[in-house]
Amino acid sequence: MNEQQIEAVVNGLQKAMRSEFEGYHFYMLAAQNTKDEKGQDAFRRLAKDEFDHMNYLQAQADHIVKNHSPDERLTLKQIQPFDGPNPIFSDDIKSRIKEANYEMTVLSVGVQLELNAMQTYREMASKTYDKVVSGFYLDLANFENSHYRMLVAQQDALKEAYWTANHFQPF
Repeated sequence: MNEQQIEAVVNGLQKAMRSEFEGYHFYMLAAQNTKDEKGQDAFRRLAKDEFDHMNYLQAQADHIVKNHSPDERLTLKQIQPFDGPNPIFSDDIKSRIKEANYEMTVLSVGVQLELNAMQTYREMASKTYDKVVSGFYLDLANFENSHYRMLVAQQDALKEAYWTANHFQPF
């Protein structure tokens, strides 16, 4: 890589690190503020994923600056899938669904954060000429997509009950 290419890739990596850093703090706040124990654990796991991604991106940036190429040996840690009809919250949340405003808001914001990250990583992958850099951006997009799908699944599982309990009928 020449200096201009290195600068462009490192700038992209720094942008991605900021996004992961913000995601980490968002999910830690969510873990601290939800009343649902399963939710606390799920949000801590999501925060850990974001933190691991940030460290991975930092390691790649350091390697690129030092060696003028990405480190093909670095790999992203595999995430543990969240399964079931309620991948984040316990079934107990349904007993207090009318008051679950915070949790429903966290799901909505989390969905948007993950969607934005996924789209950003795909865009970054398409703009780089380096196959390794493109590959790790696509891997990150896939991780964010798994977070996105899990948050949407939980949101969908609770949406009707939440709307009904709060007398909200959008149509």
